[in-house]
Amino acid sequence: MSLNGSGASRSTQTDGTGRYTFSDVPVGSFTVTAYEPNTNVPSSAVVTVSQDQTTTQDLTLVALGTVRLQVSFAAGGPAAGVQVNILEAARGFFRFAGTTDASGRLDIVNVPTGAFTVRAFHPVNFAVFRDASGSMPAVGGIVPVALTLPAMASVQVTVHNATGDRFVGTTDSAGQLVIASVPEGAFTVQAIDPVTSLLGEVSGTITAAQDGQTVSLTVNLVEAGLGVLRFRGERDLWVFTANAGDSVRVAEDKLANGGYPALPDPFVEAYNPDGSFLGANDDSGGNLNSLFQGTLTQSGRHVVVATAYAEAYTGGYRITVTVNGTTVVPQPFPGGTVTGHVYQGDGVTPLPNTRVRLSTGNGPRLVANVSTDTDGLYTVTGVPFGALGGFTASALDANAQVLGSATGNVPNRDDTVVADIRLPQVGTITGQVAFARGTPAPFTSVQVFGPGINRFAQTDAAGTYTFSQVPVGPSLTVRAYHPSDGALFRDVTGVVLTSHGETRTVDVTLPATATVQVTVLRGDGSRYSGAYVYIQDSARSFFAGTADVDGMLFISNVPEGAFSLQAYDPGNGAFAGSTSGVVTAADDAGTILATITAPFSGDVQGTVFAADGQTGVSNAYLQAYDVATGASLAALYADGNGSYRFAGLNPGDQGFRIVAYSPDFETTVQGTGAFTAQGQLITLDLTLPVSVVRGTVFFSDGTTTVPFPNVFVTQGSGEGSRTFYASFTDAGGHYRVFGAGVGSFTVTAQDGNSGLRGTATGTVADVAVPVDLDVLLQASGTVTGTVRDAAGVAVPFADVALTSSGLPFDRFGQADDQGGYRFERVALGDFTVQARDSATALTAAAGGTLAADGDTATIDLSFPATGTVMGTIFAADGVTPVASAPVTLQNMGGSGPLGFFSHSTTADATGHYEASGIPVGTVSVSARDPSDSRRMGSAEGTLTEGTPATIDVTLEPIAFFRFNLDGADGFRYDVDCTGQLNDGGTVSRSLNDAYDGAYFLKINGQFFPCFSFGRLEDGGREISIGSASMSGLSVTRKVFVPAGGGFARYLEILSNPTAANQTVTVQVESNLGSDSSTRVVVPPSLTANSFAVTDQQGFCCDPALAHVFEGPGAPTGLSAVQFTNGNDDIFYRWSVTVPAGGTAIVMHFAVQRGLTDTAGAQSQAEALVNLTDANALAGMSAAERAQVTNFVVP
Repeated sequence: MSLNGSGASRSTQTDGTGRYTFSDVPVGSFTVTAYEPNTNVPSSAVVTVSQDQTTTQDLTLVALGTVRLQVSFAAGGPAAGVQVNILEAARGFFRFAGTTDASGRLDIVNVPTGAFTVRAFHPVNFAVFRDASGSMPAVGGIVPVALTLPAMASVQVTVHNATGDRFVGTTDSAGQLVIASVPEGAFTVQAIDPVTSLLGEVSGTITAAQDGQTVSLTVNLVEAGLGVLRFRGERDLWVFTANAGDSVRVAEDKLANGGYPALPDPFVEAYNPDGSFLGANDDSGGNLNSLFQGTLTQSGRHVVVATAYAEAYTGGYRITVTVNGTTVVPQPFPGGTVTGHVYQGDGVTPLPNTRVRLSTGNGPRLVANVSTDTDGLYTVTGVPFGALGGFTASALDANAQVLGSATGNVPNRDDTVVADIRLPQVGTITGQVAFARGTPAPFTSVQVFGPGINRFAQTDAAGTYTFSQVPVGPSLTVRAYHPSDGALFRDVTGVVLTSHGETRTVDVTLPATATVQVTVLRGDGSRYSGAYVYIQDSARSFFAGTADVDGMLFISNVPEGAFSLQAYDPGNGAFAGSTSGVVTAADDAGTILATITAPFSGDVQGTVFAADGQTGVSNAYLQAYDVATGASLAALYADGNGSYRFAGLNPGDQGFRIVAYSPDFETTVQGTGAFTAQGQLITLDLTLPVSVVRGTVFFSDGTTTVPFPNVFVTQGSGEGSRTFYASFTDAGGHYRVFGAGVGSFTVTAQDGNSGLRGTATGTVADVAVPVDLDVLLQASGTVTGTVRDAAGVAVPFADVALTSSGLPFDRFGQADDQGGYRFERVALGDFTVQARDSATALTAAAGGTLAADGDTATIDLSFPATGTVMGTIFAADGVTPVASAPVTLQNMGGSGPLGFFSHSTTADATGHYEASGIPVGTVSVSARDPSDSRRMGSAEGTLTEGTPATIDVTLEPIAFFRFNLDGADGFRYDVDCTGQLNDGGTVSRSLNDAYDGAYFLKINGQFFPCFSFGRLEDGGREISIGSASMSGLSVTRKVFVPAGGGFARYLEILSNPTAANQTVTVQVESNLGSDSSTRVVVPPSLTANSFAVTDQQGFCCDPALAHVFEGPGAPTGLSAVQFTNGNDDIFYRWSVTVPAGGTAIVMHFAVQRGLTDTAGAQSQAEALVNLTDANALAGMSAAERAQVTNFVVP
């Protein structure tokens, strides 16, 4: 006996009378289990133990009985010595039951009540068995079961070769082979001649009547499907005839033949008679052989393509085809013929013994190689024809490079098409490569390139090179590479051959190279050891090395042309001087001397002023550059007053340049200077031609300042709008914004603690005249209250959050030790307060309204009472319990920024779970299969105070987020945990970034929460998410995408469990991937507020989008909508009344189309607005259709 539950676990045994006792049991709910002593099968009951009470719970053990089994052979005799296993429903696994006696009988005792299956294994072949099922009555007893084993027979095979003679190989002298112990059922025998590779195949069936007998069959060997891929990329074509509905098996096996070794890795393809693709396979035949199996959908001549997995593989193979179990001999493809001559560039001289490759372009592609004969003639047979007959024939050189091509089409089967290949006119380029000093350059790389040619050669010991077969006509470049440095070269351009057979001499002189000996000196003339030296020569820029103890560095292979050198201090990276020079042809292989002398260093300070010349530009960015080289010396930000100081600048001898940037980096000003003494301090003030808007930010009382406010200035609208952010704020509420242009502007300020906002407008008349403008934040009030538990006792230190409809800004805090909380400076309007007890995870929420500036609203919060929820987790059949399933219980009541109540537990071995401390109200229970994470389930129930609730869960396939609903149109709708679309675009990702999070749902300003999974409906094309408790409603989101794609449909399902009508604000909001490039192609104002079309102005790579939100004549219309050029934040809003005890649905759609296909997006949107798209309402129930409130649904 065992007792489990309410934190206790006990075990005991019954006495001689079958009685048991558990004493000192805690109050609560328990499961009492009795285990049958012979089988250990449990019998259970749930009991509730009350304080100081004795609870009696009797249990009845499962009944046991005997299965009397009779096992016979298929021929009729008893089957002795047969092993028998039994599967009992009460135990759930096969166990050894025993062995039959000489009469084929076995009594299986202690079989518990319920279904069972017995399995008897054939004594000849243990892999062959037969099952029989039955059921043990509730009262036990003897259940007779008779079972006949599968038949077992021998198959005698006689093999005939291609001439009809009996084949002798692994068969006996009569060409026969006996295969013993073939079990009842269908079989296939295949024979192969290991010498000739002839093969044959035959099928048969062993019936029960043939048990113990010998079945005779004949296999005829035939020669079929032998081929060789001689060149890389070849594709051979074969055909066989079969009908729609036939079962086909096509194999391509590696096989040495025709003097070639076996193909390393065959790859087989199959095509329908109309040329459409049927299937392909790589390795299913074992040992890297290919095997395609399938059912045919067309009748006629099917095509098999024999090729290799890797293009480089060559070798022999064999194609084998069986149709409905019968070997079919594949035949070479009976196509047309392509023939022709290959001519030299003169169009007359034939080119003998030249490889020609012919390839077709569509369907079952042929790639064949042949050689021309002594007359330059080539012929390719078996070429596809008709719509598949387009071909290219190319003459190749010994390196498989194309010399010339011809194209054409074979119209009909057995047609011969002539396609002569004429090589282009060619000639020869030759010449000598020499060093700049005049000596030949042996073994140097030379390249010739241009239209139709890109080849390399190497000079010989005398520096001579030659390129043959160079095309006549195009302008070419001959390039010679320096042997000491491949990055150095000399080009001769405009090389043109004008006639076939011409030889053109092009000599090339390589650029000179020299060694530069660098000496680095300090300003006082001493050697600058360890200095880092960089060089910019005529070919590249690189780090040359470090000066030695004498300040010297040798840089080899500096190419002909100008060069510049820069030195830097190894300790702080400071600039340490520069110089320049030139390598001439006369310097080839010589040494050039160069000296770098470090210039003076010092400090530069000053102030960056706005255009008024008095106001320092706070936090302006400045960079210091070397005038001579343009190299960056240092960078920093000015302080809050615009002051800056560069310490230890090391410019070159031409001095420094200081550049100051406006805060938006759109405007710059610069000044220059030079140090005349070491350590000199130079003051350099800079005036940026930018305006300054300044002022103070106050709360609504006009007196109290807002410390460190967030402030920005906006000008213009749409695509031409600009925003300038404050670069200075302080504790006294002061701000400064720089850079606004001449004209009107708006200042927006916000308190970072409360989220309160305020705006003021002004005008910049002259950028040199500061604009002083104070900002008053919006009116506000105070929200206070006490957090209590269900019994009315204050809950100290509870977490508290406030959401205000007047601001997109959540506030967080904590109750004091008396449960009291207080939020000051709360925006006027509706608000919601949520509390959460970290100890119990309980949440509570309540709302209120602040009507006037200075109002105080008192909102007390009470956590709900709790109770116990229990139930059983079942598999998809709704009957089988799932043991050890993880279970999550959630109550969305009182949800908000702090989340919602959630509790996790685990089901026991019988699938039963039980959890206490669950808040009353609507409880959602979800569970998952511990052995298959793709199967989950959820169910809802109502928990009332004082009464436990039973909520069972049945597992089903689910969608984990992020989940892709891909359409056949190639577009992806990637649904995330709140139902929003994450990125969108195409499955191939050629288009992407449609959304940066789109179609979020808000109810009365509260976001729909994130769920870990959704339920799949409508054949996996729709995801159902939720429900969530929001503003007194139960809210579920459904997202549907048709199999063909085209759009995503949203159903926002609002159910009202209360006895009064409820009116709520429903808002769907999105952030588009088009960002500031958002263009409203079709605004809602032109569609009667039914849809809008947006895009990214045709720029890659965002799709064109449509957003559909209302149908004509609907009872509920939009109350607000936002679509603005240049603004990627869009929304649409409805005011929806949900009837008492009823449901209202808001339906809307998302559409994606090609980059510039705004017309297609608009057309789809119009079809959805009018519900003329056949899939617009697909999968919706009649009840759902009737509940849609923003469309008139038929």
